[in-house]
Amino acid sequence: MIGKRAGSGSGGVAVAKASSGGGGGGTLSSGTVGSGAKVDSKIAQSGQVASTTRKGSDGKSRRTQEQLRRVFDRYAGKFNSQYQRALRSNPALQGTVVLHLVIAPSGEVTDVKIKSSQLNDAKLERRILLVAKGMDFGAMNVEVWKGDYKLNFFPN
Repeated sequence: MIGKRAGSGSGGVAVAKASSGGGGGGTLSSGTVGSGAKVDSKIAQSGQVASTTRKGSDGKSRRTQEQLRRVFDRYAGKFNSQYQRALRSNPALQGTVVLHLVIAPSGEVTDVKIKSSQLNDAKLERRILLVAKGMDFGAMNVEVWKGDYKLNFFPN
């Protein structure tokens, strides 16, 4: 019975794209995270091993898109839980949220704001910010990361 229900769910969070204004770039392809449990990343393909940092032209280490995606994948259940709660009040709720994050070398999220949202649900957006603020990206010898991260919320 557990195996039959493992892939079912009433919604999910899709990790869609990350971009950085302060030391990074690139995109992540979208895939369902949460109840659908499918993530599709084209960053580490063909047997390549993704490192946790990379050096820019200025010689400073930076967090990689793969490392950011892995942390967001780890927290996808928390985002999805908040979304599922909001779906009880509004079953048609769906849309994209773009978060603007500042991540310290300690791994702490020092600032997070919603850059744009299609949800039009202030309570859910506040909860998304609380989850994002509590994320731990792990301490690394890197510069401060500033950038945007897109989350897609949709019911199945």
